[in-house]
Amino acid sequence: MNRDGKMIGIFGSVEDPRSHINRLHDLGDILLIGIISVICEAETWKQMAEFAKSKENFLKKFLNLKNGLPSEDTINRVFSSIDSDQFESCFMDWANSISELGKGQVIAIDGKTLRGAKSSGKNHPSK
Repeated sequence: MNRDGKMIGIFGSVEDPRSHINRLHDLGDILLIGIISVICEAETWKQMAEFAKSKENFLKKFLNLKNGLPSEDTINRVFSSIDSDQFESCFMDWANSISELGKGQVIAIDGKTLRGAKSSGKNHPSK
């Protein structure tokens, strides 16, 4: 995905609540770091920042990161201050854009089904 990728375009409509002097990092970069790290099982702001640090070379391929990686405090402040309804709407638009599912179907993004946590038929170990 390049800087003009679909995900960046969709989340570009989230309003940035920060003052102009507090915009060291692009809002889109912070949002995408958060989303990608959660998909990869990060659960805390610290884990999001650690994930970004461990994948910095990869992230630089499609994020601006003009001032480096955001800290866990920055990630926390940004996600705590954005309009959650607006973010949710953008997230749903993005999820719908990558799928061809019918209305009411669900995309599992936490990996539990892939790891076998979902019971499926008589071959499931708990049966």
